[in-house]
Amino acid sequence: MATTAAPYGLRPINRIDGTPYAGATSQFLIDPAGTNTNLFYGQVVLINASGYIALSTATGADITTNNLGGANVGAIGVFVSCSYINAQG
Repeated sequence: MATTAAPYGLRPINRIDGTPYAGATSQFLIDPAGTNTNLFYGQVVLINASGYIALSTATGADITTNNLGGANVGAIGVFVSCSYINAQG
């Protein structure tokens, strides 16, 4: 039987504090002005210079010019989900 390529993306294993991932998440802000790229489950995200999460566009091929964190703080983790809160409450 032939194998099927079924890309899944990255899977969360540990939280940023080192404890095992058990479904709990950490909340970070997404730029309210919008972002020019979509964020999908399993993608590597980083904190950009403005303090918001953003998609890491690097491939991780090397640790200097193509690292996953780029010139920022570094890859903060794997995007799992988001929620919308209306400004009116």
